[in-house]
Amino acid sequence: MMRWHHGLGLGFGAVACTWVFSGLMSMNPGDWSPGGSPTADQRRQWSGGPVVLESLTVAPAVAWQAMRDAGRMPRELRPLRLGGTHFWSGSESPHRAVRVRATPLAATAAPPAWAPPAVDSLWPTTALVERARALLPAAHLVEATVLTTYDAYYRDPERQRPLPVVRVVFDDPERSWFYLDPQSGEIAQRHVWRSRLERWLYDGLHTFDFAWLVSRRPLWDVLLVFLSLGGVLLSATGVVLSWRYARALGTGQRRYRRR
Repeated sequence: MMRWHHGLGLGFGAVACTWVFSGLMSMNPGDWSPGGSPTADQRRQWSGGPVVLESLTVAPAVAWQAMRDAGRMPRELRPLRLGGTHFWSGSESPHRAVRVRATPLAATAAPPAWAPPAVDSLWPTTALVERARALLPAAHLVEATVLTTYDAYYRDPERQRPLPVVRVVFDDPERSWFYLDPQSGEIAQRHVWRSRLERWLYDGLHTFDFAWLVSRRPLWDVLLVFLSLGGVLLSATGVVLSWRYARALGTGQRRYRRR
């Protein structure tokens, strides 16, 4: 049993240690990483202020029908404000939404008979980039790229997150990256250097989430199963040896073997 434990330790011990370490990183000890969400100030800057329900002059039923007429299947509606303009946002899935503009009316204007409003499919890239400059006014926007495939940080194994997205990069001390969704008009994700490092320390070490490997399934599946079985056997032999040692101590029969 000792030989098995020693051999398994040589073969799988390093991976077991990295799994323990990456599992610890998933708990974000000391809140050292801010995660992938924008700050509250950045959300307010992006939206242009809180939602004013009185400004939503397009009835929810009208917005809902306009989305369905456009071939979309929203499951719920929520009010949304982007750049100071109000919208109805219809969610089709956790990562897919469609917008209908809600144009405010003057207080003295008589409510018209609403025709179905236009359904916005994509927010213009130039408008997103210009709006992004206000997120970090003290920094310079050094890169703006339209991504039609996932990169190392904006990704989804189930391929449900929307594409394309606009990635904008700033030269601030945090080295901030924002991923802007042209479909919803919202900030899909935000990363700073610490959250990008966390991505590798957790997902990279814990699930071997490397593009060259994940794209070669079932190789990724076979490797994960093989390493997991090695970790189970390493742990099992350690438990057996510990149990034997504890039992020997309890019975006063601790023995030493000399070679």
